[in-house]
Amino acid sequence: MKHNFPVELMPIQTKSRIAIPNRRAVVRTDTNTPLGIVSTKYELLNHADVVNGFRKALGDQEYEETIKLARNGAQLYATYSMPNHTVEVTPGDTISLQFIMKNSYDGTNALQIMLGAFRLVCTNGMMIGKKFFAFSQKHIGSEAESVDAGKLKEKVTMIADQFTKALPVMQTMAAATVFHPSEYFETKKVRIPKYLLAAAKESYESERDKSLWGVYNSLTYAITHKMKRENPAMSVYYGQVVWRELTKAL
Repeated sequence: MKHNFPVELMPIQTKSRIAIPNRRAVVRTDTNTPLGIVSTKYELLNHADVVNGFRKALGDQEYEETIKLARNGAQLYATYSMPNHTVEVTPGDTISLQFIMKNSYDGTNALQIMLGAFRLVCTNGMMIGKKFFAFSQKHIGSEAESVDAGKLKEKVTMIADQFTKALPVMQTMAAATVFHPSEYFETKKVRIPKYLLAAAKESYESERDKSLWGVYNSLTYAITHKMKRENPAMSVYYGQVVWRELTKAL
């Protein structure tokens, strides 16, 4: 398993072997690669423990798992699409619940689980909901010592409920007429790279759905299919930007 590699916290010192206080290095010991510099209060939440804990929290529910690593394994991005948790936004346009989980060894973020969705029509992922970080567990203190599958299960249930509650918002988007669609493909309106906006505009113009939901799906399609370089962190961020800006129009 690509995410199951050994990591250790090690002391740091200068070339003259002077110890640097209050700091430790997170080192991937199978390749001897430093992944980050953290405080001495920082505790490791292993990628493998996080993944196994989440799998346990899902129990016997059916899911499709995708795991990606960034920065030599310092950052973990795992998505879990739940085909048995689906809602129909419009006739024939069905989306399924998706969890997006982040963990890191470089101090960039705590363990985070976010609410997402997977559109079955064109297989693009999307961020939904106003509260993106529905669950967060820091790498500092007693909570960092283990991943509580029971606590994760409670949060999974809560997020699944949020997914159902987001349906009316998406249906309102599907019913919303867009009078000036071009403004949603400009950086001053939706602050993502111009090339992604251009790809989204091309997608929108080729589709029959001209509603606000159509704009949203064109933008998320570009983010998940047209990135010049795969970058899970930026994909999640761009998805947040798009949802935030388009729901302002409702």
